[in-house]
Amino acid sequence: PGEEIEVTAEAEEGWIFSHWGGDLTGNENPVNITADDNKNITAIFEVAPNTMAISLPQQGNTTLFQANYTPSGVVFVSTEEVAFDDENNGIWRSSDNGKSWDKTAAINVNFITIAANEPDLAFAGHDDGYLISQDGGQTWDVGSIDNTLSGDPLSLNDAAMVSATDGIYVATRDALGFGLYKSTNLGQSWQHILSSDDVSDTFDALLQHVEISPENSNVIYTSTSFDHNIWKSTNGGSSFSSIKSGITISPFVFADGIVINPDNSQELLIQGHISSNGGTAWNQQ
Repeated sequence: PGEEIEVTAEAEEGWIFSHWGGDLTGNENPVNITADDNKNITAIFEVAPNTMAISLPQQGNTTLFQANYTPSGVVFVSTEEVAFDDENNGIWRSSDNGKSWDKTAAINVNFITIAANEPDLAFAGHDDGYLISQDGGQTWDVGSIDNTLSGDPLSLNDAAMVSATDGIYVATRDALGFGLYKSTNLGQSWQHILSSDDVSDTFDALLQHVEISPENSNVIYTSTSFDHNIWKSTNGGSSFSSIKSGITISPFVFADGIVINPDNSQELLIQGHISSNGGTAWNQQ
């Protein structure tokens, strides 16, 4: 009793000390206390920030940034022209967290997707087709999904992949062939697996987003841009059912698509709503 004691809070990796709680206040660490009574002392920790500033390509206007699932240090950026025909359209790749950039394709794209289980498999879509890479975006092969009647290439909005064998899923709301397409041979052929023939309302097939469960590649979610529908398949796209029941429909509720918790694929988030059972029921947030 009466002795002065030094108390130290030691954070585990990934955490930092924030402040003291209980019978001790402040954020001094270590801190000296006097043992004059029984004391209940709590150390409060918070997640350590792990962000860093990166540079961007010096040419063109950056329109898209993608780093999901990529190997450490690999980042993709898409740029568009600053002035007409200035050749600043491009896909840029950095392998050192944005310190330096290489232009690996001369086109501005609508999206870049990296396969969840194959980080060297990348897919980018634009208004007249797509680019696919099997070496992490260092080189790209060009292709398109063509309308079966006109032969014109479709404008692509989004794609999702787990691996090449699981298939590439591409969403489009192009008036010539809206819906969801699937390829299991790296784009050599495409199957139209969700179209206006499969749903009751044409608007339900005007697709903007697609996501695949990282735990089960047979589970696919795809949605429209605004407030029409969100579809789920549990059999790799052979059939789909609507899971929008319970979602309070409001303008643009589906505009940003669906987010799957990578640590628990049953947890889904869509604007203002959350589901803990794969979309069977939704709670408004």
